[in-house]
Amino acid sequence: MRSKNDIALLKLDQEADEQPISLPDSEVRAYLDKADPDKLFRAIGWGLTNQNPDVFAQELRYVDIDYVENSQCPWSVDDTQICAGGQNKDTCRGDSGGPLIAQYKGQLWLMGLTSFGASECGQDEAIGVYTDVSAFKGWIESNINDAGGSIAFIDGDLASVESVGRPSLEVSLVNKSSETNINNVGFRLIAAAGVTVESDEFTCHRESVTSHLCSYNGTLAPSEAAAGTLVLASDSLAGSVVDVSIFPFADQYNAYKRKDKIVSVPFNVDIYDIKISVTQSNLYTGETSGWVRIYNKTGEAIDTLSFENLTDSNLGFSDKGGCGTPCLFGELPMGGQMKVPFTGTVGEDTSALELRIDDAQVGGLASVQYAVLRDRFVISSTEKDQEDQPEDVPGDDESVEKETSSGSSGGGGALGIMFGLFLLLGSRVKK
Repeated sequence: MRSKNDIALLKLDQEADEQPISLPDSEVRAYLDKADPDKLFRAIGWGLTNQNPDVFAQELRYVDIDYVENSQCPWSVDDTQICAGGQNKDTCRGDSGGPLIAQYKGQLWLMGLTSFGASECGQDEAIGVYTDVSAFKGWIESNINDAGGSIAFIDGDLASVESVGRPSLEVSLVNKSSETNINNVGFRLIAAAGVTVESDEFTCHRESVTSHLCSYNGTLAPSEAAAGTLVLASDSLAGSVVDVSIFPFADQYNAYKRKDKIVSVPFNVDIYDIKISVTQSNLYTGETSGWVRIYNKTGEAIDTLSFENLTDSNLGFSDKGGCGTPCLFGELPMGGQMKVPFTGTVGEDTSALELRIDDAQVGGLASVQYAVLRDRFVISSTEKDQEDQPEDVPGDDESVEKETSSGSSGGGGALGIMFGLFLLLGSRVKK
């Protein structure tokens, strides 16, 4: 077996300005065996473009190459290595240490480092061998942290969007690090001015006019996960649809950084689904009866609910008899319904029964609904049903953009991937 553990880290004198590429774990690595192998990878380097005579690239080159399962690889390799190439596409001498990149879930990952291959590069069915970066995730984390760096692997996910009532985001965090405990970790949200964010599981505060930080209230040990709900609200944006960007943050540099999630969130005017039905109304006496159905779409349980009459009426709800303004009721669970009968009288000139549903937790206005009393002797109802569906998150199948440099098989001298003060590269030039 040749060139096993072909990887090295260099500590830089100063922090790099470039945005580092994300490092994979076993989940991302497993994608390789499920994906279409054709041109799954892009290899980049400064290596030979011609072997007779030797000609090295004068500009950065890339080549798109196929994934080859280890069981089909002509070299003796183990699970710390990746094979790729064929169809006259290959890396060559001088490319060693350069990146092997693949796209997964809409972003690029550093899957491998060029290690070794055939002496005659780019021949038909020539297969190269690359160090599998995911197999060294723990080694990279340990060595960077031991040398004074700060790196972790944090996966943040937006599981679902509930967009009825007060919009809410179901989120989760997983510490995918091998040894690092993460204390200051959470989510950053970017939204329009006027949006507020609350959560029971996270401590949220406004960072700027459009930015919010929601920190997890505890420590995440390696492999530990946390989930919660971020509830959004806005008085000024009622009836609008707002784009919200969300991504995890931590004190450590997140080597597992995924593409930011951007979702479109509707801020509804009504946070209850209300139906008022007048089942009987007497033209002469003003007596009326019926029922009110309320469905709680606020995203939380309501402790105290009240009805407020907005018309000239004296109504009694359920067994409470006549009541003033407002008429108080009890708890309404999240997603629960309340169906309340009413009887009473309405004023002589009243042509519609109008109620407002309020609760103290949401902070005032909930919804206004009414039922027309035409001649006070008809059965009439109105209903508002909101069936908002969450917007799809951005697709996972975006094509890889071509680099500005051009070329085919081959590349240039040894190339590294920077992580703050560290440079990740292959340790030997074998090709």
